[in-house]
Amino acid sequence: MTTAWIDRFDPPWLRVRAERARAFEQELRAEMHPDHPLFERCVTARAVAVRIDCDDVAFALADGFAIVHLTWKGRPEHGAWPGTSLFDTREALAVQLARDHEAWADEA
Repeated sequence: MTTAWIDRFDPPWLRVRAERARAFEQELRAEMHPDHPLFERCVTARAVAVRIDCDDVAFALADGFAIVHLTWKGRPEHGAWPGTSLFDTREALAVQLARDHEAWADEA
């Protein structure tokens, strides 16, 4: 698992510094419930980017990537929460980040 392929992030995404990354990773694990698709995979999740306009965080997983909308309740959520989009490849994640940038730029 590496984020070396990411040269830069375009707004609304920003690279996560190591000290902030730990907080996002801890919150992700706190919000997981046994039925969530990241429940077993979140142990190895590493925060790589955060959106400046909402609570979305991009995570690198051992077997892919995820964008997760953290709720910051500090406890397991229920049902589909926290909202999660999964990506099998870094290219698929990069496409989503580019879409987010285009939509953000159009709104600015």
